[in-house]
Amino acid sequence: MQKRLPLLVGLAACVLGLAVFLAWNGVLPGGWTLRGLVLGGEERANRERIEHAAERLELFRSERDRLPADSVVFLGSSTIERFPLAEIFPDKHCVNRGVNGDTVDDLLARLDDSLPAAPPAAFVINIGANDIRREGMVAADVRDRVARLFDELQARYPDAATSVIGLLPAVDASEAELYEFELYDLAVRRAAVSRKIPFIVAQREPLANKDGRLNSEYATDRFHLNAAGYRRLGEWILEGGGAAGRLLAP
Repeated sequence: MQKRLPLLVGLAACVLGLAVFLAWNGVLPGGWTLRGLVLGGEERANRERIEHAAERLELFRSERDRLPADSVVFLGSSTIERFPLAEIFPDKHCVNRGVNGDTVDDLLARLDDSLPAAPPAAFVINIGANDIRREGMVAADVRDRVARLFDELQARYPDAATSVIGLLPAVDASEAELYEFELYDLAVRRAAVSRKIPFIVAQREPLANKDGRLNSEYATDRFHLNAAGYRRLGEWILEGGGAAGRLLAP
């Protein structure tokens, strides 16, 4: 028995090591908790974003050839990903290409995977909050990246309409965040107008309070709209989204 003990201990260690490896990589349950114990909060969140983005892009690629022509493609980060398009714009060919946590550079890098094979009729864009809030970028740099996105879409699809939605600061946004989000709206609006792209202001009542912060009555958490908030945002897209809004009208 004593001779077999080291062998049994070694075998148990191998089994435990294999279980940890499989859990860490998502094959067995418990990986999220395990990673949370080992990694810090920021590293864990970054890993979760990467894994989620990979899942979203796999879905986009699988759908790419099956989507109808003349669809309206929504591009952006979590505000777009959570957008209940089928409820807000029923019977319309809407394509949701939002990825939680995306920056403008992420969206540009994944553009080929995000776009349908058939030429879209229009794009609706909401992007840039993560660049400012998480990456600490200033509004002018974000504007330059968004302008590059505008130019890329217009070069690929010159006949497609485009509209862009401004940003909504968090429920508890700091003064610095409010300032940069306001500068973003001013800068991106100029870039949009110069390209004949409608700019839809989101930082207004009732979605925003008088101080500019997201109104908690229209929010599901610090950053995101609830169903009532999306209904109001949908109305603003129809009213101010130009040709893209007209394509989404009942």
